[in-house]
Amino acid sequence: VMSLPAATNMTSHIIGEGGDPWQTLWRFEYKYEALLSAAGDGALLEFVRNEFWGRGEARLVTLSVWPWMPVYALLGNPQAYNVIWLVSFALSGYAMYLLARWLLGEYGQKDAVMSRETGAIIAGIYYQLLPFHVAHAYGHFGAMQLQWLPILVLLLLLTLKQPTTWRTVGFVVVATLQVWTEHHYALWFALAAIVLLIWKRARLAVLARSTAFRYQVLLAIALLVAVTLPSMWPTVQLAAASNDLALGMAQTVRFSADLFAFVVPAPFHSAL
Repeated sequence: VMSLPAATNMTSHIIGEGGDPWQTLWRFEYKYEALLSAAGDGALLEFVRNEFWGRGEARLVTLSVWPWMPVYALLGNPQAYNVIWLVSFALSGYAMYLLARWLLGEYGQKDAVMSRETGAIIAGIYYQLLPFHVAHAYGHFGAMQLQWLPILVLLLLLTLKQPTTWRTVGFVVVATLQVWTEHHYALWFALAAIVLLIWKRARLAVLARSTAFRYQVLLAIALLVAVTLPSMWPTVQLAAASNDLALGMAQTVRFSADLFAFVVPAPFHSAL
């Protein structure tokens, strides 16, 4: 119901406002054609190096469309953009539902199944419909995708409880998706993870005595350094070399998250 009228105009309109949605449509087409061209010219490895492994000039890296490129290849524009827009809300709610259900089962009353499910559903709905989420969905393709953060937190907690290779690899995969989609969120997650690890330091001390856990840590670091972090190197270079990245006061205020965002309806949020 809350997707109307967007769901009935998937082929004739683009959800959002301003120039950013159109820029994302262009980016889908441009990067898809660049991929096909590189594959046809036998330059696929060079394309991958420049696009994902930090080669090339200093620039603002924009990889947010790549996790969704199969959707674009299947549906084209504007259908792909609109489908992803709607799916991002559903996935965000489901991701928070999974995290909240695990937390309530782990730290709440394990036999209170209905209470756990009800609480998890409320948390999912609340998270997916945050004014912050709605505000960024007007055009910020990466920032509107809040689904990776709860999964990252859940995988980190699961790994601290019982480390396995699959959980480590899954964590790195989701971390990579988050870095590609919105690297600011990845940075915020890293800061939150440090706080969580300090809180869990007693558990860490126990795990640190395990050879298997040390192997998982080394595996995660190796994968993050080899696969995830190189893609951001051109942006790091640009930030270090330029003083022209400031948004300015108007946009800083408009797109900032504030404490009222959790309780004030979206039309009255500063981002709108």
